[in-house]
Amino acid sequence: MRRRIPELDAIRGLAALLVVLYHYTVRYDLKVGFDTAPLFRVPFGHWGVEAFFLLSGFVIFMTLAKTERGVDFVVSRASRLYPGYWVGAGLTLAAVALFGAPFDGYTLATSDVLANVTMLQRYVPSAVNIDGVYWTLGVELTFYALIFGLFLAGQLQRVRTAIVVLLVAALGLHVATSGGDIGAPLVLRVLRKLTLEHYAPYFAAGILFYQLREHGPRKGDLGLLGLCLAVACFLHPGPDALASVVCYLLFGLLVAGRLHWLATRPLLFLGAISYSLYVVHQNIGYLVIRHTTDLGLETNLAILAALTVSALLATAITFWVERPAQRLVRSWFRRERTPRATLASPVEPQPAPSPRVGMTERASS
Repeated sequence: MRRRIPELDAIRGLAALLVVLYHYTVRYDLKVGFDTAPLFRVPFGHWGVEAFFLLSGFVIFMTLAKTERGVDFVVSRASRLYPGYWVGAGLTLAAVALFGAPFDGYTLATSDVLANVTMLQRYVPSAVNIDGVYWTLGVELTFYALIFGLFLAGQLQRVRTAIVVLLVAALGLHVATSGGDIGAPLVLRVLRKLTLEHYAPYFAAGILFYQLREHGPRKGDLGLLGLCLAVACFLHPGPDALASVVCYLLFGLLVAGRLHWLATRPLLFLGAISYSLYVVHQNIGYLVIRHTTDLGLETNLAILAALTVSALLATAITFWVERPAQRLVRSWFRRERTPRATLASPVEPQPAPSPRVGMTERASS
């Protein structure tokens, strides 16, 4: 069993909280509108997404660097991501069926729902997300596929070269499509998605921060990290460039061992439920705010009610669905491969394999 990195959990919890507060205090106002303004707004909360992508780069590379068999990684990731996601999406669909659309213009076809089941709806033309935040999950899966391909090819040690190629591709496609998909040829739109679009520098930086923490600075690492930051600021100019700087500084403090103070119990708990909170909070929260304010509840109390409902649902999904499903799937997987290993040699039975490193993660993303 590998030791967890509590600071990563705390960053995850903080990022999740920022995203939720952004949706409830800013995006809701844009989508639906408040009758009275809330006491505060968190317009920078969407920057939590960049922190999530940095986390994924760090954690997924850390996992694969210590994984022996690719199937371990696949089972580990699938059991981590899909059960909670399916339940969160199902609860969102149920809430919409019972209480109506969370905002004007929200419509779903059966084909949209089926595409969402795969978590790859961003590759299905015109597919609509059940919940708006689900677009990031397709980006995550694309990164998993890219780094897993490097693992299968036995080339993880050449990840720095892969990072340079990815950054160049992301920049080139950004210029070739004038920064967006509208009007761009289909092949370029698909390539943009496959190269992680504007978010390649964050995943790449997460990998490099892990390398710095694990091995210390190697030749060219700091320069490559600086290149990642420069590309991130170019692809996300203006105030969003500040988000890039803040995220990079945060992970720099993590690598330097200066973030122990962040690992507080509230943030660690938020980190524990962050994935379920992410997949369940947005449209359900909008419905809570909309209907409670229609009933006369004051705006800030309605936001608090949405936070409470989302946190309770996320806690239930985490501890009653997500974690039990992980244990069930991974236990089944270990049982399935143990007999095969034992039967591999009828003359000299093989010992049951110890759990693979890929099946035990110290900080799942």
